[in-house]
Amino acid sequence: MGERRTATHETHLTVRLLGPHEVTWRIANGELEVMMPGAVINVTDRKALSGVYGAWVEAGVIALNVFTGDRRAVRQYVSRVPQRILGVVKISGRQPHPTIAGKAPEISPSGCGQLVIRLGHLTIVCDDRTAWESQDAGWRAACESAAEAWGGPQLTLAAFRGEQRAKRRYE
Repeated sequence: MGERRTATHETHLTVRLLGPHEVTWRIANGELEVMMPGAVINVTDRKALSGVYGAWVEAGVIALNVFTGDRRAVRQYVSRVPQRILGVVKISGRQPHPTIAGKAPEISPSGCGQLVIRLGHLTIVCDDRTAWESQDAGWRAACESAAEAWGGPQLTLAAFRGEQRAKRRYE
């Protein structure tokens, strides 16, 4: 009989968004469930919630420098993947520091800037300002609702401190 080998596979999900869209959330089975075009993200605990919220705070600082032109896409391009639920990502425990990158309007696919937020195995690409505004509003409201539902300290003071650090870093 041959030797048995164990195979592992890490899944990464990238969601690319253009234009205004709906981001909804609910608390179900003790988890925050965030639904958007292309994905459902389950945040399981306060440590994960803090990491997610911190990523959006830092992304907000970078967004101020990226989305300087038109609110909607200047150049039209067709997404190769129709918008539907492509995957589910579960975010648990302490998260690694997020990777956030921006493209200036001149070199972005839409012509008005691009923001990429990578947190663990999830990457969200906002291809214009309206996509960013939809994501930012949805995630901040979802995180604040979960923090309130789960009890404990609110996220706003920690977020404010994180925002101040991020602003100093990118000035």
